[in-house]
Amino acid sequence: MQRILFPAFLRRRWLWWLLAGLTAVPLVVLALLYWWVLPNLPAYKGDVARLLSSATGYTITLDRLDGEWGGARPRFVLEGVRVSQGQRPLLYFSRLDGRFGWRSLLALEPRFHSLTLEVPALTLRRAQDGMIYVGGLQVDPNSPDTSFSDWLLRQGEVKLDGATIAWVDDTLSSPPLVLRNVRFDLQNLFTRHAFQVSAMPPAWLARPMQVKGVLHGKRLSAPGDWHGNVELNIPALEMSAWRPWLPVEYAAVRGMAVLRERFLFTGGRCRQRRSNSIWQILK
Repeated sequence: MQRILFPAFLRRRWLWWLLAGLTAVPLVVLALLYWWVLPNLPAYKGDVARLLSSATGYTITLDRLDGEWGGARPRFVLEGVRVSQGQRPLLYFSRLDGRFGWRSLLALEPRFHSLTLEVPALTLRRAQDGMIYVGGLQVDPNSPDTSFSDWLLRQGEVKLDGATIAWVDDTLSSPPLVLRNVRFDLQNLFTRHAFQVSAMPPAWLARPMQVKGVLHGKRLSAPGDWHGNVELNIPALEMSAWRPWLPVEYAAVRGMAVLRERFLFTGGRCRQRRSNSIWQILK
């Protein structure tokens, strides 16, 4: 009988032990999740909150934690999620529904294959100094600390479905602009980030609006490394009705418009604009 000959490196015993170990680790993790962690998940509420706090750079607390196996990816449900900095509350999510990402085992931090956020209402505000606030969270593109947003960019998919968002601009004497049924979908693959945002403004302002695009970059703290494109689509826009939220130079503009704009970004800046808008403007 002819003997099967293996290459020399395959005849090394330590290599087979290494392969066996690498195979055993995921199996052990699966067994622990299935038989121990998920059935006793509520007891780990504090541990999960500490893991999320470490990954995002903010203090996170949970009201309730539950989960189930849910096929190939365990499902985690977090309710009453509060994000704070010290004693100052920043954001509140009524529910986070996440599908476990196996990359967490390699990254040694919480990674989700998909993460769905439920926010009943949220306020976006531009302060007098031009700084943007999401809830109580300050968004400063010049700040070196972008740990929370960078953590979101490392998740497989992030979704926000059916939220009501109020835009408040302290630099203008205008009432809050309320957008309903706001939907946000962000899909991340390494440094590629495809997103889509849709919202329903008041009917007397415009038809439903949509922003979508694909951007490439790794960290928000390095805006010069980003490039990609963003598209804006508003089927019908009443310019005079938008006057309270427009810069002063547009105060005299009135009429209807169909807005279709495409912006190209390189080096973190808008380098080119392509417009297919149809304007019917009267001054």
